[in-house]
Amino acid sequence: ANDACLALAEHAAGSVADFVSRMNEKAQAMKLTATTFQNPCGLDEPGHLSSVHDLQILASRAMQQPEFARVVGLPEVEIRTLAGRTIRKPSGNLLLGRVPGAVGVKTGFTSRAGKCLAALVRRGVTLPKRGLPSRARADKDGARQGAAFSLNRLETRFRLVLCGPSRRRRRR
Repeated sequence: ANDACLALAEHAAGSVADFVSRMNEKAQAMKLTATTFQNPCGLDEPGHLSSVHDLQILASRAMQQPEFARVVGLPEVEIRTLAGRTIRKPSGNLLLGRVPGAVGVKTGFTSRAGKCLAALVRRGVTLPKRGLPSRARADKDGARQGAAFSLNRLETRFRLVLCGPSRRRRRR
């Protein structure tokens, strides 16, 4: 996936550096004040940073694009090879198909950030969580989400739920 990301960046802008420059210009135009890109793939690199607030803006904007919204909301994709073989790949977003109203966005992992999830749920309650390290945890969190949503059925706005690693500072 990262090779494809780099190839697309080079094709779109002529070089990875020029593509990253465009990404940073777009981030400034979108007022993503805590975001700076160092690479197009989201890999750990000094200075490659964002914030929950900026990711919410970015994900909300991306979800306004119908094709993006359709693709990231798929609970599974089916790929057919030229030889006719069919490969099924489930989404890494364990909320899809398990939490009513979950419509997708993006999962990810880096050594520095750990397991991350930016998810849009079409209900009105946002419950911050700390990562999804296991299917059992996803089941538990999904049930908690469902219970919270049932308490607030009147609100119909879109909200973003962001999950990331638990990083407790150690006392010295």
